[in-house]
Amino acid sequence: GTITSGRLTEERIADLEKVGMVWGIYDDVWARGYVKAKAYFETHGDLKVPIRMKTEDSYALGRWIGNQRIARSGKFKHRALTQEQIRLLDAIGMIWGRSREERWNEFYSAAQAYYLKNGNLKMSPQYKTQDGACLGMWVYDQRRNWKSGKLSDLERCEKLAKIGMFES
Repeated sequence: GTITSGRLTEERIADLEKVGMVWGIYDDVWARGYVKAKAYFETHGDLKVPIRMKTEDSYALGRWIGNQRIARSGKFKHRALTQEQIRLLDAIGMIWGRSREERWNEFYSAAQAYYLKNGNLKMSPQYKTQDGACLGMWVYDQRRNWKSGKLSDLERCEKLAKIGMFES
């Protein structure tokens, strides 16, 4: 079953109802996003979707994933995730929040890739990766923290030095 014209196929509706889907005002929209997220999970094995990522048919999956995190936190007054929606997302590897460590490691990996490609980390603070991550600002912040003595984690300092972070 596929989605056409923003509507779920009868097969998809039946599949969702089998697992206890309760329908409401946002459910068709939610279910469409869920189908896209599940397809991504089946292809990639995770839901580590960049925030600006769009599917081949231009569906803003990254934004949808981010909105699910916000909805679960209760910050959307007009809608909250049901326990069933949370369960369905958990079943396909939803990451509800990233730790600071995970975020740092993701940016470090992007900086390392940039360094391997360019031989340096010379970029403007406005530089963004292809998937929209603000790598330039992260590099700027690491250097600023190092200069001010706020970057005290020795392991991180060593990793950053290896990719030319502190070279002028």
